[in-house]
Amino acid sequence: MVGVVGGYGGSAYGIAELIADPNLFANVADNAQKNAVSMAIQGATIGVGFRMFKKLLRRPISNVNRNIFTPLLGKGVVRL
Repeated sequence: MVGVVGGYGGSAYGIAELIADPNLFANVADNAQKNAVSMAIQGATIGVGFRMFKKLLRRPISNVNRNIFTPLLGKGVVRL
């Protein structure tokens, strides 16, 4: 189904169904409200995790940029 709004285990509505029956928006809003705390926690932890792993992987990424990409592509190319 193209344009599906929904996720794992819940009912999924396509764009056509949402347009045909506007009452389904209430169900979508209810699901978003039920999952708001979980989504906020996941969003915060993902942000912290990305920053932490970026710091941990700074040297290996720099090594790849310096030893592989620079000789192949030159200095004016965007890096990882």
